[in-house]
Amino acid sequence: MVDPLIVTEKYGTDAVRMALLQGAAPGTDIVLTEERMESSRAFANKIWNAARFLFLKMEWSGVEPWLPDSLERFLPSRTPTPSESPSRTAGFFSRLNSCAEQVQPRD
Repeated sequence: MVDPLIVTEKYGTDAVRMALLQGAAPGTDIVLTEERMESSRAFANKIWNAARFLFLKMEWSGVEPWLPDSLERFLPSRTPTPSESPSRTAGFFSRLNSCAEQVQPRD
C-alpha cells in the first residue's frame, strides 16, 4: 500500500500528480514505480526552472507582468442550471445543489 503523505513528501506534489497522469489508462490499475516518480519529479523540476528563467528574463528586460483589470470577466456570471448543462453533468449539479441546500443556514 502506498502512503500518499510519504510519497508526496519524498517526490513532491507535482511529481506525484504527473506520475498518476502518466500511469492512468482507462480500465486499468495505476502502477506507481520509483522510476516513474523520479522521471516525473525531473519533468516537474524542468518546468519549474523554465518558468523561473522566463520570469527572470521578463524582469531583466523590463516587461511588465500581465494582470487582469478584474477577475469578474474570467468567472462565470452565474452557475448553470442542470437543464442548461449536458446530460452527463446534470446529476452532478443536482447533487451539488442538494448539498448547498443542506449547508446553507436557515433564517
